[in-house]
Amino acid sequence: MYDENIISEALNLNEQGYTQKEIAIKLGCGERTIRRWLSNIKTFESKNKEVLPEYQLNLSSLTNFFQDDYIPQILFFISMAVKNNKFKSISFVNDMNKSISKYDQITEPWLAAISGFNYLSEITGVQKFEEINCLIKNEKPFIKKDRKKFRRRINPLISELRLELITLFDISKIKLTDFKSNIPTQSYSDIHQSNYLISDLNILAPNEQINQFLDSKYGLLLEIESRLPDLDNRQRKVIYDLQKIPLTLILLKLFLIS
Repeated sequence: MYDENIISEALNLNEQGYTQKEIAIKLGCGERTIRRWLSNIKTFESKNKEVLPEYQLNLSSLTNFFQDDYIPQILFFISMAVKNNKFKSISFVNDMNKSISKYDQITEPWLAAISGFNYLSEITGVQKFEEINCLIKNEKPFIKKDRKKFRRRINPLISELRLELITLFDISKIKLTDFKSNIPTQSYSDIHQSNYLISDLNILAPNEQINQFLDSKYGLLLEIESRLPDLDNRQRKVIYDLQKIPLTLILLKLFLIS
């Protein structure tokens, strides 16, 4: 076994233009050994060049679309996704960066939809997200003041999307043990509750339960559905606590937890 310093010196000499024979004489190694070292390094570099593009992240153009405090959150979601071998997040953000030059006057929610709904369709199996993605690309509602035609075309898709979302909840997997049989000792007056507006419903519920729902896959998907058809307009039916969060962050969270 050779010391790592000797191998490193061999690589340095090779970069300086020394032949394999000259390197072997200088280091007192066999020429075949030098050839093997250099061959292994070239193979490693070649593999790295093939894998590296999947891990490259380009945020250069996206920084103009978000407040400064959102960029660390984006990087956090992507870093956690990579650690869990989920690379849809990187592809999504890179696609957003590429789409900026393709579409003039586009805003963040439409950019996120164009770049992310196809990946959302893949990870959830909900095909309608892909169809809505294609419709947005074709109609370009983000550059039109009159969106009547777009709404006529997307509204049937939204209805079909709701039916597909229902199928994500598999009731056959629910067990009787999932339901508590004991009567809670804590009275309702002791539980901190608040009113939440969710899809036109004003719900009074414990904060902990609502927050758990909002942070789940079901809550995030419901929020996306609620923002359609006009992603850039504030709507009454959106979930109150999520309506200010950029669609980009919601999609990144879904790519991480799905």
